[in-house]
Amino acid sequence: MRVSELGDRLVVSSTPGCLWLFGLWFVAGGALAVFATCFATNAHELSWWARLAALGVGVAALAAGVFIVAQAPAVRTELDRAADRGVVISRALGRAARVEEFRCSDVRGLEVHEARDGDGDATFQLRLWLRDGRVIALHGNVSYGREWVEARAAPIRRFLGLPT
Repeated sequence: MRVSELGDRLVVSSTPGCLWLFGLWFVAGGALAVFATCFATNAHELSWWARLAALGVGVAALAAGVFIVAQAPAVRTELDRAADRGVVISRALGRAARVEEFRCSDVRGLEVHEARDGDGDATFQLRLWLRDGRVIALHGNVSYGREWVEARAAPIRRFLGLPT
């Protein structure tokens, strides 16, 4: 997550590049397995069950890669104090961009939300609380270091005039 401030504008951007690369690695491997199973010049040498197994593994890897990339959205938050306007844009593969608009003066708090992952480890996510009750996440994927997330929260709180 990157936080950059220029005058009366603050931009928070979060792009899960590593997850996208990991997912695309599965997509490439799955596509190669499907292609090789169906179009290799010596594909006829394999028994039907071996071809079916290879095709199944390829399709599963391809689907897993698409799922990983689709579940990891890029989130961009733009806060403009002068215009009293905030916009959070979340984009993920295969889905229309989700846009949340609000007034900066409606922000009531910035929370470092703590939860647990499947292994019981603590995860953290920055979330804006608005006057109308909405809660907006500032990044699509959780982080594992409280200090790292708190370090990104400090300039956002300062920009919005929120208590630390």
